[in-house]
Amino acid sequence: MRNVILVCVLAALGYAISSTVISSTASSRPRVEHGDFSRVTEAYESDVVLFTTTTCVYCAKEKAFLDSHGVAFREVRVDLSSDDRDYLLEELDRDSIPVLVARDQLLAGFDESELTRFFDGLRR
Repeated sequence: MRNVILVCVLAALGYAISSTVISSTASSRPRVEHGDFSRVTEAYESDVVLFTTTTCVYCAKEKAFLDSHGVAFREVRVDLSSDDRDYLLEELDRDSIPVLVARDQLLAGFDESELTRFFDGLRR
């Protein structure tokens, strides 16, 4: 019986170590990047794509900001889909959330003033 329990614990530990963890980004570290992110908006069929998890506080704040400013967006919950998580990790080279993509800009992390600048940049 002890051997069975030990095997189960070791298997669970191995899974936990090998699983990719997506973390939330502190509000003090948002980054805007410029480039061609049209592949993202095309893949998710939306002009604005927000990568989140269900338990991320910063994601909830970013969604509330977008909603309060009337911004239509597609939410992609990377904790509910391994394909979406892999897309975030492999295609966008991001391991933290929230990640917001619109046209030629990507915003990693949450900061309300940075979000305002982000959308001001899209209006140009």
